[in-house]
Amino acid sequence: MRSAERGGDNLLDIKALGDNLILFGESTIEAWRNTGDADLPFTPLDQVAFDKGLHSTGCAQNIDNGLMWVGNDGL
Repeated sequence: MRSAERGGDNLLDIKALGDNLILFGESTIEAWRNTGDADLPFTPLDQVAFDKGLHSTGCAQNIDNGLMWVGNDGL
């Protein structure tokens, strides 16, 4: 699995889901959790990354305590 953190990916959008941040890149999507540490407030959630990116900025929306988005493949 490719990770935006490990291999550059242009960030298109960020959404909050609970205490987590979801980072939407052109070719990957990652979840980062709140650590509660002022020096390192967020860290990637292990095993929560997708090898599909976001279509474009504004294509991810919080809906009813969840997230929906249009992928870089238009789906």
